[in-house]
Order: sequence, then C-alpha cells, then structure tokens
Amino acid sequence: MFLLFLYAFIGLWEVFAEYKNDVTMIRSLKPLLMTIASFWYIRLNKLEGHKISFTFLLGLVFAWLGDVFLLGSEDLYFMLGLGSFLIMQIIYIYCFRQLPHIPLMKTKIILMVLWICANWLIKDGVKELAIPVLVYSAVLCTMTLCSIESGHFIILKLKPIIESLFAAEKIRKITSPEAEQLSSNCRIISSCWNLEIGSVLFLLSDAVIGLCKFGIFTHSSRHQAFIMLTYIAAQGLIIHSFSICSVLITEENKRVD
Repeated sequence: MFLLFLYAFIGLWEVFAEYKNDVTMIRSLKPLLMTIASFWYIRLNKLEGHKISFTFLLGLVFAWLGDVFLLGSEDLYFMLGLGSFLIMQIIYIYCFRQLPHIPLMKTKIILMVLWICANWLIKDGVKELAIPVLVYSAVLCTMTLCSIESGHFIILKLKPIIESLFAAEKIRKITSPEAEQLSSNCRIISSCWNLEIGSVLFLLSDAVIGLCKFGIFTHSSRHQAFIMLTYIAAQGLIIHSFSICSVLITEENKRVD
C-alpha cells in the first residue's frame, strides 16, 4: 500500500511540475515513476501469492527507458523514447495474450477508424517520421485491443457465476468457500475493467502527444500535464489489474496441461 501511495504522490507531483513547466523537478521526478511502479508490481504479486512475470517487468524497464529518453528535446531522443515504448507495448501485448480472451470485431473496427483518423490529422507534421509513427500507433491500438478482448472475455465468463452467488445469498446463507469465490471473482472483474480503462488512457495519452508534436494542438504545459496524468493513471491501472488477473494465466495453463 505504501508503494501505491508513493507512486500516486510522485505522479501528482510530476503532473504539477509539468503544469508549472519546472524542468529541474520534471527531470528529478519522471525517472522515479516506473522505478517505484516496478517495485510496486513485485510487491503486489508477493501479496497476492502470484508468480512474478519477468516479461511484464521487462516491459516496465522499457517504459522507464522511454520516460528517460523523452526528457530530451531533440528528435533523436524522441525516436529512442518511441522505440522504448514500442517494445513495452509489444511486451504488454504478449502478456495480455496470455490471459483468456475473445475476438471483438466491433472494437477492432473502432480502433482501426481511430488509427486512420489520428494519423490523417498529423499527416502534414510527421514528415520523415511517418512510417515509425504509423507502426507505433498501430501497435498501440493493438495493445488496447488485446486488453479489451481479455477483459471482456473474463467479465463475460465470471458475471454469471457472480450473479448466481448473489441470487443464492438472497435465498440462503452462502458458505465460506462460496463467499471467498464471490469476493475473488468481484475483484477480478473490477480489475478487468481497470485493465481496459488503463489501456484506453494510455492510448489517449499518446494520441495527445502525437497531436501536440505533429498535429492540431499547440504544445503547452497544460497539455503536458494532461499527458502525464493519463499516462501515470494508465500505468497504475495496468500494473494493478494485471497483477490480479494474472492468476487466470496459471489456471488456464493448468487446463491445457
């Protein structure tokens, strides 16, 4: 719990520093975010009794690298930051795909339309960075899709079980194992929603970055504060949700075995 509060405190301080355009404070605080988040992820898994995913942890390392590189103002640092976050998103896609999931055609179409519209809005500003930005944004949308497909499947799977337990509770006093199952399933469903929200916030954060750097928005401290606020919230939700939902990876693997 302490690491969660520390992450939130440093995160809000970083957002305030971005709003005030305090470069010294930004350079001091930003590298701390994913460092704290990594230790928080490890602690969460130990508390939950889950196996730590070193693949997911590697994704947080690349997120840290992305944060550090984006402290630079030159195009080289932007490309290095873009590359680091690209690798992070590929790792997240792999991790999300380890969870049970279901294809969602409507979601794919919506994300594809958003991808086309966003890249059309910035087409005049990207210039020689057009291909890297196209690839990055496609992977970003894929990460969002994977989180939604996993979250949606788990919610659909657990919802009838929860409803039946709630119905049983109205008729009779449910047993202790049933109460534990109800509590556990409610936590997992809540985490699935948070996983989806976190990925959408990440998409929103990066979309604003692109629109500020290449498109219709004028870069300002307010936009930068919004970018960091959504990014910090996104990473926090994804880390916490994946830690809880990762128990389903073990269960799914047991079924396969």
